[in-house]
Amino acid sequence: MWKEQQRKKLQSTPLSSEWKRIVETRCPFYHLLPEPDRTELEGHIQVFMAEKKFEGCGGLDLNDEIRVCIAAHACLLLLHRDADYYPGLKTILVYPNTYFAPTMRDGLTRIYERFTTEQRAQRAIALKFDSRLSACELAQAKLTRPPNATGHRAPNAN
Repeated sequence: MWKEQQRKKLQSTPLSSEWKRIVETRCPFYHLLPEPDRTELEGHIQVFMAEKKFEGCGGLDLNDEIRVCIAAHACLLLLHRDADYYPGLKTILVYPNTYFAPTMRDGLTRIYERFTTEQRAQRAIALKFDSRLSACELAQAKLTRPPNATGHRAPNAN
């Protein structure tokens, strides 16, 4: 009950002028939405930003531009739905570019897989954010690593 009241309060709070500017300039889809959808999206962004933790990885200094852009893209999927704001997702890990992560295959072979977006154990999602793009890269996250992942290489490979 308290959570719903808090969410309703957040949803009715307008975005700050800075956050609004970020959404308008970094999220091209925003201008394609009708005004009621923009208002709903902004409310979802407020809740998402309040409830999710963002962590910069690989030396990335997180800022509001990155956080708000990711939140806007994630919340676009919540329009016209009874949103629970990705309840299993607690943390968003943001990398400055593609990264390699060690994984095990068949419990025997250690390889390094190339990732741009990954969801770990349904509690955290790792994203790549490239500030040179007009919008953040938010590819479809897999709940588990695909069994036939491509782009892997050994740690000492060129």
